[in-house]
Amino acid sequence: MDELNYEPEHSLTVAERDQLMQDLDRDGYIVLPFKLPAWMIEEVNREIDRIVDEQRKFDPHKTAFNGMNIVERAPIFRRLMMYKPALQLGYDCFGPQFVLSQDQFWVQFCNPELPSAVGWHSDGPANFPQIDGRCALHSLRFGYALSDNTAEDCGAIDVIRGSHKKRVLHARRNLHWEMECGNDEADFSQDLVQVRGEVGTIYAFHNALWHRALPNMTDQARKIAYFQYTPSWMRPHHRSDPSLRDLQFYTPEERWLLGEPRDLATWIHQTDHERNRLARFSREAP
Repeated sequence: MDELNYEPEHSLTVAERDQLMQDLDRDGYIVLPFKLPAWMIEEVNREIDRIVDEQRKFDPHKTAFNGMNIVERAPIFRRLMMYKPALQLGYDCFGPQFVLSQDQFWVQFCNPELPSAVGWHSDGPANFPQIDGRCALHSLRFGYALSDNTAEDCGAIDVIRGSHKKRVLHARRNLHWEMECGNDEADFSQDLVQVRGEVGTIYAFHNALWHRALPNMTDQARKIAYFQYTPSWMRPHHRSDPSLRDLQFYTPEERWLLGEPRDLATWIHQTDHERNRLARFSREAP
């Protein structure tokens, strides 16, 4: 697909941003009030299907597929990284100093003989201090449903509403390293929410929110793309530092989000140049 033919996407209003930020603070997760555009879903699925078909050549019986660092693999993934509503909310959470920390897709086909699931967990980050007994917001992760996720047993995620404000495992209580182990399963008997939706549904969640993914037991493959943003002083989860040669054909905003080489001090203490790189996603932008 020609990048020049990309259609503009929805832009969040100030009222929508206010409401979503209130919901994120209260619940630890949000569902955007609109879906990913159909043209974007079609193009993302085309690229994912191509990658999955390539992997299946080596293992025809494989039923679960994961692609990491996908932004460089096709222009449509870079376009998804730049999805405006996500960057608007990233700006609301972190200000102008945030970068892409993770970009991946998951495809899960039904396999009754080898069901897979991810148990209850939060995304950390490990070894960060608690603040008033809670883990602060260090990452905002967006999930883009690329298949229908309305069936109860489709493998979509469950979350514990408000668990980002409860006791955390991935944090420190004091200056000495501690690791809390285990958790009371009764803590999850209330406030459980099944995050389900039609193809194109967009949700995002706080890093400290407890969540899980059940196995897909339907006849349809479950497809999901995740894009996660963090403050620029945090290192990306899976990415190596790019060179200017790697980024030479990218826009200034894309280079910024991918961690272009720059003076180390500006990753924390930004100048006007750094503050302006993502300025169009601020609330003051026209």
